[in-house]
Amino acid sequence: KETAYVFCCDKVLSYEDPSGDYRTLVFAQDKNAVDSNYLENNFKYLDLTAFEVDFTKVNYGDVKLNT
Repeated sequence: KETAYVFCCDKVLSYEDPSGDYRTLVFAQDKNAVDSNYLENNFKYLDLTAFEVDFTKVNYGDVKLNT
């Protein structure tokens, strides 16, 4: 009977990481330390502009409606 184990690894891309094309390579290794062929995947990490605005800190002074 053959048994397979699945290992996962999470890699979180930070907003500070550069946008662009990324490549991942994975392989398996048997109990005799023999490596499998590499599997390759590519993905594009898109750039995004985001900012936080806090309008509760803005002093608007006297505001009159419809004037």
